[in-house]
Amino acid sequence: MPVPANDSDRADNLPADTAAKRAVPEPAPCLTDRQQAVTSARAALLAEVDRLEAAGRSRRQAMEAVAAASQDGTLPAVLQTLVPVANTRRGSAGARALSLRSLQRWNVARDEGTAALAPRVPAPTAPAVPDWAPHFLRLRQRPGRPSIRAVLEKLPAELPDGVAPPSYDQAKRWLAGVSAVEKERGRLGPTALLAKRSYVRRDTSGLAPLDVVVMDGHTADFRIGHPHHGGPFRPELTAVLDARTRKVTGWSAALAESAWAVMDALRHSTETHGAAVILYSDRGSGYLAKTMTAEITGFIARLGMTHTESLPGRSQARGLIERLHQSLWIRAGRELPSYVGRDMDREARRAVEKITARHLREVGASPLLMPWQDFLVWAQAAVDAYNARPHRSLPKIVDPRTGKRRHQSPDEAWAAAVAGGWEPLRLPASELAQLARPHEIRTTRRGLVMLYSGTYHNRELEHWDGSQVQVGYDIHDPQRVWIADLQGRPICEAELDGHARPYMPAAMVRSAKERSADARARRRLGTLEARRAEVEAERRGAPLIEQAPLSAEQQAAADAAWDAMESRAEQRALDARPAAALVNASDGERPIFARDIDLAAWILAHPDLCRDEDRQIIREALRSRPWRQLAEWEGLDLAALEAIARPAVAQSA
Repeated sequence: MPVPANDSDRADNLPADTAAKRAVPEPAPCLTDRQQAVTSARAALLAEVDRLEAAGRSRRQAMEAVAAASQDGTLPAVLQTLVPVANTRRGSAGARALSLRSLQRWNVARDEGTAALAPRVPAPTAPAVPDWAPHFLRLRQRPGRPSIRAVLEKLPAELPDGVAPPSYDQAKRWLAGVSAVEKERGRLGPTALLAKRSYVRRDTSGLAPLDVVVMDGHTADFRIGHPHHGGPFRPELTAVLDARTRKVTGWSAALAESAWAVMDALRHSTETHGAAVILYSDRGSGYLAKTMTAEITGFIARLGMTHTESLPGRSQARGLIERLHQSLWIRAGRELPSYVGRDMDREARRAVEKITARHLREVGASPLLMPWQDFLVWAQAAVDAYNARPHRSLPKIVDPRTGKRRHQSPDEAWAAAVAGGWEPLRLPASELAQLARPHEIRTTRRGLVMLYSGTYHNRELEHWDGSQVQVGYDIHDPQRVWIADLQGRPICEAELDGHARPYMPAAMVRSAKERSADARARRRLGTLEARRAEVEAERRGAPLIEQAPLSAEQQAAADAAWDAMESRAEQRALDARPAAALVNASDGERPIFARDIDLAAWILAHPDLCRDEDRQIIREALRSRPWRQLAEWEGLDLAALEAIARPAVAQSA
């Protein structure tokens, strides 16, 4: 967790000259690279003196031997190369040889410690702070983040008499030596300035699973179809993350941020993975509502958890859950056509919005907007994919499939903890059943309630017909809902499509299918047998049906039967004619015809009584092929009819 800045550290609470001096960091009291190299060289040469002394010489004799050997060049090659470094004299012939006095001086200094062998280097002095620097720094450390040129334009009016303003290059060079924190102080807010300062990394290796869970809500960076009206909206996603294994143990989706979304995510985590010990979150309204924080009746107290919150404006303290939004929701949301993240191309986003608006205007729905139920399935798949993906903050293992080393996935870290003897705390089923769930107010109709395009049924609801009830639901289990009255008293559990029954008994449908299959099989087999017999007959060149010739008596009986059938057909045709068609025109009355064929027969018998409208009817009838066939069967002369039916002008011509 980043260390917050105290108010006393702000530059605007200090005198101007003090703030300017603090802006230049002081050098740390440590050896330079050259001092360390000289110290090591001198220590190595003194070690050679110690070796000769241990061989039986006095200390002075050992020092004289080392000094003489350095002058003759008979020292070991490694030590001879260290002589110029230890002497710290460049460009002189004496730098390549040691003197007895130098070895004695180094020997005395070594008694104070190895660091005393380092040559003395003048301590660096802090650069002088120009007289204009405090005023320059005060003008620059503002939230508007003015540039150097903008500050230099206003600086002359702020400088006291006798102080000349710097040039652009002078100000730039001086600013380059200012510490990174002081350079941005005042230009960044306290929270943004934390990114420039050191921080404390929280180690989770000493935790067990579910010792600490971190929660946070995230407004999705994509749009889906609203469950009520189908229009585009961005759902609120709430996740529960185990700090030890980085596993998402529970999640929830809601129309907006609320305590119900928080409770649903906690309930899901408790039901599927077990009860957590500490809940760590921000100070959002969904976590500080009385339904969550009440000492006895609050949701957190009923789960037996301890709730702790991060400081306002310190999202870095909950870096685990903040990073989860990128790894889970944003990463998965980029694959959707309705993604509207800040990093998306602006033109592409506007094109998607226009297409969606046109679909809603013309059709009432858009294929680019995922329906609510499909979105819940998608969200669960995204959580499962995250939990199965290797996480770089978890220990490395050997992949059993590839044989390569990689990081554990959250699922593998959780399984390893269980295999090591850890067991989650499971709440009794009676307590889980009493956990609060998100609910909607609905009106019952004939034992049914409608919720998110689903129909739920229970016979108990017949007694509440037309009344409003609370419908509690679980977004992870759409198969049932929990019904209560408006005061919260439970009524019943309703099942999805609980009133649905098969249109026909399954046994009856199955038996009918079997009978139909048997009949169809027999019919097809019969067809195949007939086809086989036909193919065999064609191959042999024999007729398909062998028939014996008829005798004389059989032939006479067949002819008599055929004549009788023709006479009956003629009699039926005569009987079918309307009586009006047989009226004689000589009686002075024109018959009334039921059929055009009767009119045609009458015209053939009385062509002089044919009218123009009769000719029109006959001409239209003659254009019909079926009518002409019927007229021929009735024995009418079609050629005579065509001659009579010609227009009167054509006949006169």
